[in-house]
Amino acid sequence: MMFLLYSRISNRLDTAISFAQRSQIRVASSALQSWHKRFATHQGAHAFAVQYARAQLQFRVLFRWRVHLRVHLKHFRQAKIADKFFIMRRAWRIWVDKAQEHARAKRLREWNQGRTGKMFSSTSEH
Repeated sequence: MMFLLYSRISNRLDTAISFAQRSQIRVASSALQSWHKRFATHQGAHAFAVQYARAQLQFRVLFRWRVHLRVHLKHFRQAKIADKFFIMRRAWRIWVDKAQEHARAKRLREWNQGRTGKMFSSTSEH
């Protein structure tokens, strides 16, 4: 695109130079000055457009990055909550297993005490 712009400029410049070499120097000089002003205006507008497009692109990229960051942080928080849930569930399961084991041991002790009591009570009667 820039090459085409410079190609046009060089063509117009060649035309302007050949026009300036004519006998009507004052008319040619005036035309060349007006062309130069118009060219400077176009250059300024082009520079502004490039700067504006760059700023818009930067804003869009930064906005997209912030959105992705928010999504990532949301997933991170959800993973943290899920991790705490599974840790709590595992601890609860261990606690229930220990309580059941303790209850089984207590029932076994009571059963053994009852059994030994029956054995001794049956021997004392005879």
